[in-house]
Amino acid sequence: MYGWTFCDRRCSCSSLCPGAPTIYYGDEAGLCGFTDPDNRRTYPWGKEDHELIAYHKELIRIHKEVAELMNGSLRIVHSEGALIAYGRFTRAGASLIVINRNSYALTRDMFVKMLGVPTECIMRRLIISTKDGYRSEPVKEQVSDGLLTLQIPAMSAQILRYSSVDHLTAEEFWKKNQIHFGEENPFPGSRVG
Repeated sequence: MYGWTFCDRRCSCSSLCPGAPTIYYGDEAGLCGFTDPDNRRTYPWGKEDHELIAYHKELIRIHKEVAELMNGSLRIVHSEGALIAYGRFTRAGASLIVINRNSYALTRDMFVKMLGVPTECIMRRLIISTKDGYRSEPVKEQVSDGLLTLQIPAMSAQILRYSSVDHLTAEEFWKKNQIHFGEENPFPGSRVG
């Protein structure tokens, strides 16, 4: 079993690149297998890594729910040794995938404006995996002057997202988009009735 030190970064990358994600038999359970005769070991029934299975399910959920991960364009944002960051984007949203294979943490500025992200906005981290497992609670990260400054843990993979559609809370949306039905005409210059 190879667990978190290898599988999560490989799965993050393959699940979030263009094309259909592929999971080789047993990868979701932490089954190792590289070359013959290890490439076809039996499934580890009763010995599965249940957290790794949950991680795969979470990646699949994110892939299904985030449109740009299914059909968006791809652009490399940052590449430096064992660190790569690339974006998947459409007109409505952009996701940044950051994979650090280094054995040490890094802080880097990512120029996310090239993905269509506004100069000043919030990106939400959807998921992060490290050698200790994964977390999927949303964390907000500030974009300033088109740059996202990230603290990147050692041996990690993460997905951050900006959406022009869902970045407002329901309360913020309705505050800016109120429609008044009554005697006054909400649409000046138009005919009512």
